[in-house]
Amino acid sequence: MELSKLLTFLEQGLFTIVLLSGLSGMANVANASTTKFLKTDFVQQSQKTVTGIVLDDRGDPVIGASVSVQGEKTGAVIDIDGKFTIRTEENDVLVVSYLGFEKQSISITNKNACVL
Repeated sequence: MELSKLLTFLEQGLFTIVLLSGLSGMANVANASTTKFLKTDFVQQSQKTVTGIVLDDRGDPVIGASVSVQGEKTGAVIDIDGKFTIRTEENDVLVVSYLGFEKQSISITNKNACVL
């Protein structure tokens, strides 16, 4: 599966990450989900609060999916609107997962733009 990630930091400490999949078809996390991380608020020098929304390829929330920091016990469950909030460190990797589907990972970096 080919994934594209876009990370853009705005000058006020806000950023947006968009995760797009090159696959189309059934609406599920594994095939064609879009994950949008709406903003961060800097808590400490290296720690951030990431607030986002997880949507499928039709724009519907992926209710019950989870977001976690790779290798940590920190995590959040997607609410009925597809929203979540999680605290991360710079350079952490967020993992979006949903039972029965392939996990997707997103790096939290300090770069202005990153496309993979």
